[in-house]
Amino acid sequence: MKINEILKDTLDICRRNLILFVPMLAAILVVGLLTLIIAGSAVPLIGAFDPGLAGDGATPESALAGTQAIIRGLMVLMILSALVIFFAHGMTLGMANDAIQGRPVSLRDGWRDTLERMVSLAIAVILTGLLVGIGTALFILPGLILGFFLMFTFAAIMVDGKDALQAFRTSIRVVLSHFGTVFVLFLVMVALGALNWLVLRVVGRVPVAGPILTILIGAAFGAYLTVFLLQAYLILRETPSTPSAEA
Repeated sequence: MKINEILKDTLDICRRNLILFVPMLAAILVVGLLTLIIAGSAVPLIGAFDPGLAGDGATPESALAGTQAIIRGLMVLMILSALVIFFAHGMTLGMANDAIQGRPVSLRDGWRDTLERMVSLAIAVILTGLLVGIGTALFILPGLILGFFLMFTFAAIMVDGKDALQAFRTSIRVVLSHFGTVFVLFLVMVALGALNWLVLRVVGRVPVAGPILTILIGAAFGAYLTVFLLQAYLILRETPSTPSAEA
């Protein structure tokens, strides 16, 4: 498998189907809105930590209650954000598969396919989040390893119609069968992510237009990486075993 060809094909697919960027763009906007809403609801709790703002009402008990409320709000935000982002990821996978197979690409079909697999996606998001989250808390490395082995989970759900547990097994099987190739793919995605981070840091400094450009570039990168991952999955699942990936 030649990774440079997959990178070029992915760019070509995205250029010919700009609609693939829409789900990720919508997800970023929704997460931003959720963040504003939850952050705004936390503003009244600031008084629990500042006697100057709350007068005589600021007590250790009120500060503890405020802390607990903020933590709950952050947890809700993290869960909702993960669901929104991964549903958008799933929708992009479904649309990208249509593009790769030569079928018409539309938001309506992508949304329909996502709704049909909503339960499996939700279970996969929750289980993946718990496993990777716990693994990350255990010195980070276990979380990275789990993420590595589960990287094809959502592709298996959206393309092959598998449920969450079947998709876990499929992802692990593909990774184990093509470990060297998948490891190189993983490193490529990490490198692309680092490049995207640098670009966003630079673009974010642009006056006025910076935030808008950051959102657009983030959505484009998310869609590109999703299509890249899907193409790799479609090739690997049909290949019994590959010793390595070619640059």
